Amino acid sequence: MDRSETEVIAPNSIDEQPSGLSDYVLNNEPSLNSANPSSNTAQDVSHILTDIFKSLYTKKCFDKETTDNLIQSSKGSSGHHKKCITQLKQVQEEYKELFNEYEKVEKHIMEARARAYSADTRNLKRAAGELSAERYAQLGLPAVDTSFRWCVDEKLLTKHHLIVPSQIFPPPRQRGLNAPKECSAPRFLQPTASSQMRFSLEQVDDGYLPKPNSKTIKKTLTQDSRGVEDDGHLSSLSGDSGINLSVSSHESQPGYDVNTFRKNKWRQNMNQHERMEGRKALANLAERHEFLKNPRFLPLTDPRGAKLLTKGQNQYSSYKADRCVFENIPTSNIQYFKSIPEVLTFNQWKVGNVYESVLEFRNESAVSRQIRVLPPKTAYFSLGLGKFPGSQGIVAPGMSAHFCIRFMPDALCDYEDQVEVISQAGTPWQVTVRAQRPPPMLTLTETLQCGHCLVGGIKLTRLPIKNMGGKGRFCLLKKSSWPASNFKTIVNPSALEVGVFQVRPALFDIDSGESTVLELYFSPSRLGVFREEIVMVCDNCQVKTFVIEGCAENASVRLVSVSDGGVSEPRLGEIVDTTANHLIRYEPLNALSFYIKQLVVHNQTNVEIPYTWHVLKPNLSSRPRDLIGQAEDETTKNLDFYPDEESPFVIEPANGVMEPNKQHEFFLSFAPRTVGKHHNVLHLLLSGVPTNDDDENVVLKPPMTAGSNESTTSAARSIKSVERKMSNRSIEYREVIGLEVEVKGECVPYSILLNPPAVLVPGQVLEAHTIRRPLQVLNYSMSPICFHWLMETTNCIVAVDPPVGRVDPGELIELEVKITGSKPGKLETVLKCVVEQMEEPLLLPVEATIKGPEVIIEDSKLDFDLVQHGFPVTQFIVIRNVTQLTANWILSLPDLEDSSEFRISPSRGELLSLQSCEVEVSFYPAVQRSLNTVLKLDVERGASSCIEVFAEVQTPKVCFIESVLQLDETYLRTVKIASAQLLNQTAFPTEFHFGAVTGEQASVCDVQITPNSGMLNPKQMLELKVEILSKIVGDLNQIYLPCIVDGMEEAIILSISTFVHDLKVDFSIDNGGKSVTTCEGLELKFSKPLDIGSTPKVELVMENRTAIYTTWSISMKHFMAPPYFAKSEYRCETSGVKKADRLQLKQTPNLADPDSKTPANVLAEKVQHMLSDGNGLGFHLSSTMGVLMPFETKKIEITVYSNMWGNYKDILTCSVKGIDPVDIPLEVDVRGWPISFKLPAIEGRNPTIRFGSHLNNDPPVQRTVRINNNSPCDIRIDWRTYNHASSDDKQLVDFNIWYGDAFPLRKNTHKPPNRRKTTTTQYQVDRLPSLSDSSDEDDDVRDRKDKALMSSNSAAPADCTCQHSPASSTIDDSAFHSVEDSLQIDEVSDLVHVKLDIHEGDACDIPHEVENKQIIVPSYGEVAITIWLKPSSIQLNKNEKQRSFGSYILGYMSLEQDVKAVDDCIRREDGNSINPVRLEMTSVLRHGIIDVEDDDKEFVLELSDILDEEGGLTENSQIRSFVLRNSTLSTMSFRLKVQHPFFLFKKEEMQETSTIYLPASSNTKIKVGFKVTIDTYNHLIQCRQGKEIKGVRLQSSCEGTESLIYNNSLSINFLNGSSTNHPLEASVFIPEFTLRGPDVEFGKCFIGQPVYRDVVLRNLSPSKCYWSLDEFPQSYDRKLGEFTFKPREGVLPPFISNFDDPTVIISICFVAKRPQPVKSKYIITGKFGEYGQMLRVSGIGSYDGAHEKQ
Repeated sequence: MDRSETEVIAPNSIDEQPSGLSDYVLNNEPSLNSANPSSNTAQDVSHILTDIFKSLYTKKCFDKETTDNLIQSSKGSSGHHKKCITQLKQVQEEYKELFNEYEKVEKHIMEARARAYSADTRNLKRAAGELSAERYAQLGLPAVDTSFRWCVDEKLLTKHHLIVPSQIFPPPRQRGLNAPKECSAPRFLQPTASSQMRFSLEQVDDGYLPKPNSKTIKKTLTQDSRGVEDDGHLSSLSGDSGINLSVSSHESQPGYDVNTFRKNKWRQNMNQHERMEGRKALANLAERHEFLKNPRFLPLTDPRGAKLLTKGQNQYSSYKADRCVFENIPTSNIQYFKSIPEVLTFNQWKVGNVYESVLEFRNESAVSRQIRVLPPKTAYFSLGLGKFPGSQGIVAPGMSAHFCIRFMPDALCDYEDQVEVISQAGTPWQVTVRAQRPPPMLTLTETLQCGHCLVGGIKLTRLPIKNMGGKGRFCLLKKSSWPASNFKTIVNPSALEVGVFQVRPALFDIDSGESTVLELYFSPSRLGVFREEIVMVCDNCQVKTFVIEGCAENASVRLVSVSDGGVSEPRLGEIVDTTANHLIRYEPLNALSFYIKQLVVHNQTNVEIPYTWHVLKPNLSSRPRDLIGQAEDETTKNLDFYPDEESPFVIEPANGVMEPNKQHEFFLSFAPRTVGKHHNVLHLLLSGVPTNDDDENVVLKPPMTAGSNESTTSAARSIKSVERKMSNRSIEYREVIGLEVEVKGECVPYSILLNPPAVLVPGQVLEAHTIRRPLQVLNYSMSPICFHWLMETTNCIVAVDPPVGRVDPGELIELEVKITGSKPGKLETVLKCVVEQMEEPLLLPVEATIKGPEVIIEDSKLDFDLVQHGFPVTQFIVIRNVTQLTANWILSLPDLEDSSEFRISPSRGELLSLQSCEVEVSFYPAVQRSLNTVLKLDVERGASSCIEVFAEVQTPKVCFIESVLQLDETYLRTVKIASAQLLNQTAFPTEFHFGAVTGEQASVCDVQITPNSGMLNPKQMLELKVEILSKIVGDLNQIYLPCIVDGMEEAIILSISTFVHDLKVDFSIDNGGKSVTTCEGLELKFSKPLDIGSTPKVELVMENRTAIYTTWSISMKHFMAPPYFAKSEYRCETSGVKKADRLQLKQTPNLADPDSKTPANVLAEKVQHMLSDGNGLGFHLSSTMGVLMPFETKKIEITVYSNMWGNYKDILTCSVKGIDPVDIPLEVDVRGWPISFKLPAIEGRNPTIRFGSHLNNDPPVQRTVRINNNSPCDIRIDWRTYNHASSDDKQLVDFNIWYGDAFPLRKNTHKPPNRRKTTTTQYQVDRLPSLSDSSDEDDDVRDRKDKALMSSNSAAPADCTCQHSPASSTIDDSAFHSVEDSLQIDEVSDLVHVKLDIHEGDACDIPHEVENKQIIVPSYGEVAITIWLKPSSIQLNKNEKQRSFGSYILGYMSLEQDVKAVDDCIRREDGNSINPVRLEMTSVLRHGIIDVEDDDKEFVLELSDILDEEGGLTENSQIRSFVLRNSTLSTMSFRLKVQHPFFLFKKEEMQETSTIYLPASSNTKIKVGFKVTIDTYNHLIQCRQGKEIKGVRLQSSCEGTESLIYNNSLSINFLNGSSTNHPLEASVFIPEFTLRGPDVEFGKCFIGQPVYRDVVLRNLSPSKCYWSLDEFPQSYDRKLGEFTFKPREGVLPPFISNFDDPTVIISICFVAKRPQPVKSKYIITGKFGEYGQMLRVSGIGSYDGAHEKQ
């Protein structure tokens, strides 16, 4: 086989889940049905986060689109809305950042689980060894530890408050304690030394002789750094592949022994088991020669002599390529004793005390050893005598020696020393002894701020201090006093004075966690910023410097602003105050009014200042203010200030404290009392200002009042308390005028008007009645006024409401003037208004007219209405006094001469104010007449009034509302009930009664009236019930009924008239809500064809239009269904159960009862019974006879049952007693198929056969489908196969033409035996029988029966050719079959038939084909058909991965002649006249596809891997795992190939076959490797020379390194000739190094003295660098000086990350020999073609002693 191509056989089964893993892995890893978590998308933990955080994880309030829309729509909105949008955008950004972090955490967890799963699987295989994973678990061996805790970043999980593995898993066990080894074989089974020597001719190592130093060529297949399992094998090098880098032939390599290599080559041909057994035997033999060796007497360099108990051995063994390889560990600096503790620490101590601690040294070697401990070097630590476990100072293995360490401190600072330990190790070692107290930590800033203070004053600042560390004592000193020789002379414990600052206390102690207060006093004497430095010394000898800052200021205030006009300027020639700086003017005001202005004063200092305001009289001057400022200071100082006690100006607050550097608001009020001009001066006095000679403020002579003294005292109270704590220094305080404000105002008289000026009341006013008139008071003054109205009570009452009030300036007030007259006549008076601010009152004239009382009658007339003669009637009237005066009245009838028929009570009287009275008027009629007269009311001192009086006197009168009673719808011998109304037309009660019936027709009917007699109330209408029974048919109009009424002279007559009808019944049909009324051509015909199996229902409606009682019956002529008597559907034999429980038990049938049936069985039995006649149709009537009540509507439900298509006609006969029978024709058109398929199908869709996915060259696939016939007729079906039309097919219709019978009977078509009973027909309750039905019989049994039936009754399937039907006419293929086959046709039509169909597909038997083109399905029977899929009949393109096929078959149904037409009642069509049965078919043909999933790793190797540790050539490789997945539904067969240097990793236990068979929906695992050899180096040389190599390229990085990139592919070759490739890529890092400082200059050096310089050589690549330093020939003269380098060659470690140190330091030594310059050049090269680095060194010798190094 060619070396560049390698084939491997993949396993046929999927890797099973390994056993023996930890519980965490078994419980959390996915099942075998899911993919291994080899990528970050294989496992999704979002459901876990959703279950934990619920809505916090899934809920989305505002997504990005919503936020963008809100931001876009916020333009032009309010500021509040913009603020909300800004916050929403910020929240959205924060949400996005948090969501990204959570995604990173989720991705990290999934990747960690994937890595942990891979690592656990490898560890399990490594632990199981030769055993399988299942066997390992069955033996009960311990499970391997999970690697999840090492794959996950716990810091990342802890940051997001998640549980980390370290909180769940136990801590890892101590390294070095390996598990117990496997027990060796019994001694008697082990070979002896002599027997072993007979079979082994090799030299035996007894441990005393030196080992031979021989080098051999080895080839080792190493594991990659990511933990590939050690299941590889060792292969030998070919004879022409081993070559040195510097020599082209391997024979020139030193130490190469060809004979030894060929001699040991036979070992490679041994299998693994034989090699392992042989090596174990050799190891057992070697152990037998070690009985003379005592580890105590072995040298320390020997691994067995330096063996420790708890640490790893110096030499350990490992198996590589089934060989036990021993690797050495450096033996330098090995210590046999362990110090407990490793660092001895003293934490707390006091000066002068002695402290002790024990230091333990434990022997951790395998033999007893001696130890010597040297005391510490300092005087603070001392070493006591040691305590040994035995005599002679020898410590046995595992035992300890104890030494006492004493600590004697003289201060509280930190101490450190070392104790040197000397043992049998090569070098002594030291144990650190340390004394360290926890340092105190004070919460004190480096800068101590004292704030601001007035010049000459004192300020106290308290600073809280808390110790967050250890206990400490502190001392404060001046910066100039440190360092101090004696603290007692320079430290004052109570206070420290530094310039203008004083700190208290200067010496203090603070325990851990305690707090104290540091007081700072600041007393400046001049302006400026003061800064002093102090030193804080701790008792642990730590010193820190602090800065104290403070600022001194002078008292100063400024008037910032004045509201309403601000500050005014004096006019020319105006008299102003002499010393005032500001002028404030007020607008003119009225007396007793006020106006407030706001003054804002700014305290320009940063210190609180007490203040007081004073209102003084001005010191006037007519000179301008600028000239006043130029006056002499003496004149200004001698001015006197006098308070103005009657000043209208008031300022608030008058005193207080001004906050530092803040603005204060003051309110200045102007409230004049007298008319005139007002002028004052306001002084702002600042209190508590220390005396300062440098202050520019001039102290005047302010007036001393009681208020000012108190404010000064309170302001200075806190400062005096500070003075007591300071020294005896006294401070004088003063008051300073900080601000002078001049104010002016003017007071003017009031202006008031009345509107109207006089009140004139038009018309008349009742006596003692009050009226109101509006009045307005207008104030045109500049201030509000208060008024008071006086009341007038002479001969009248005149007042103003409200009498008092207040009117603001420029406003008015609404008042009312109330006028009340005391006697009739003219009223004239004047009202007075007194204003407080005015001397003269305001006058208001008032005039009005007064009148007397008035009485009215509330009723417009007095109507007695109808009055019966001889009976009295009484009515009431109401009279009312509408005034507030008392009125006398009298009633009379002036128009009647004789007023004896009327009685008035009372007829006269007196009415108080607004009082009413009811008067009774009685009328006693004496004669029958109509009365119309007048009733008059007379009022004393008032007007009279009249009302009309009416009465009608009559006798009783009664009548019928309708004297003729006309009756409708009267029927023969049926009682007719009617009603009549008797009305009393008068208001008088009377009695009545009826007499005997009279008239010519009184004998042919019976009449009865209820009630026959009674009493009629006034105006009552009485309802009378009249019952009449007629004995004849026709008109009745000669019937009269008299009624006699008391009080009437004649009787009233009621006449009765009616027409008597005979019996009448109407018939109608209710068909889906459409009612067809009775008519001569009544017919029942369904508007739409019915589906087979449906049970439509119509109602026959019989309506009795009369009140006659009768009977009825109905019947069918042809398709009357037999009567069905349903038995009990469910039986329940439970006894003693409640009724509700029985209803619940009826829901399920009794399985123990054989007669119990399900609802489906009951319905099937009912349908079978209805269609038992075999006609295909049956009508079931809900009722066939009954009684028809009067005016009753009877509905008979007609249910149609069908199981065969066709047109059915019948006659429904209705017979009613009393009328002739009625015949109703019925016609039903039934459509559909009685054929159903045994396939699952969705309701409303065609059943579908899915063949699934198959390969292009697979054998034909067979599907068998059963067809059921639920009809009573045999049905012949002809099958046609069609392929669905493609999307680019533009054909719309199919033009079909045939001659004769479209589907004749073929010769080879036979009727199969009916194996199905009619009793098995089943229907579902709420739907039709589907084309797809199910059966209870086993599918396998039916398949065997169908195959046997088809083999005996069917012919072989004919060849199928694809026929496309174009838009032109197409002859159906049945015509060709009719010519070829022998037809059995009774009658052949000679007509040519043409039919147009919608074009849905093309007739074709590829790839689907029906085996039986024509079948006969017996009645109530079933037949099986076979459908084939032939994948080989379709050829797919190479670029076409798969193709889907959709076909359908149409079954055209035909019937026998005897069932097509039966008499005139049944007509059935068949063939092309009805819709065929349709069955869909789908399949997919595809090429073979194999999905390749890698392990998300990369092939990364180093070029330095071609050299082993001894410098010899070797090969190194890296193995990766790939998963081949067959996602199709068929088995795939293929082969694998890769190109060199890639190779397929083979297992010895795999079967050597050339083809891989991968079952459907399964996967297999393969391993692909990449190796670096000497060819890789040759590729590098060729690429650098510019040669092109296929699949190899040289790539350079931005860091200056190079790498070889190998691009190849994994080829998957299928057996059908197709193939697919998966890309492979590998990187080989090329070594590269750089030199720091290529030019080294030694300068002038003393002759004979060596001088050293260092240069750094750094590796830039991830590959090792083998470097060497060479000198240019004849570069310098060694007589002048000599350069030496150490080292001159070596290996640079690879550069993996920034934490690595891939450097080496080259030390250069220069020894000058003569005083002349020396220069030399060197070059640093590598073994793998690295670019060389030039190194230039130079130096000059000198005898000058100044250059000599000490």
